[in-house]
Amino acid sequence: MTARAGSEPPRPAELGAVQLHRTVRAACASGGEFAERVDAGLTAALSFLAADQDLSRELTVLGGDAQTLAAQRRWVAGFGELLRAAAADLPGAGTVPRFRDTFLIDGIRFQIARRVLAGESARLPELRPELLGIVLVFYGEAAPEQKTCPGASALAGIEWEARAG
Repeated sequence: MTARAGSEPPRPAELGAVQLHRTVRAACASGGEFAERVDAGLTAALSFLAADQDLSRELTVLGGDAQTLAAQRRWVAGFGELLRAAAADLPGAGTVPRFRDTFLIDGIRFQIARRVLAGESARLPELRPELLGIVLVFYGEAAPEQKTCPGASALAGIEWEARAG
């Protein structure tokens, strides 16, 4: 990317968001079942963000300047679309509200931001099992005994109970 005359060069958050998206998209491209693709994407994203504490802060912690916030919104929306595309072949995918995928990605962003703010960026890959469990519960991909998997958020449990009841 090059700057046009009279415009600012791309900011690190913007370039980082593009690279993060490419990294995750490449990790998910290997195919496989929905759960495998989500797992590969989460692994790639968490490793990518763990490698650069400053970038992980800019991409996940809200409260930056308008350009950083815009970069965050774009990557959340982009990953929401990736998740929606990955889930397209799941039963009932056509009945899922369009906002759910972006909502889940924003929840993942929030969980990452909590670790970043606690100074635990290097430990981001440890979030993978919990985040994977949350996504799978929302898409009905976890086995019944996994519906209450350790670390799954109360929100995911409520969603499952509402659908099961």
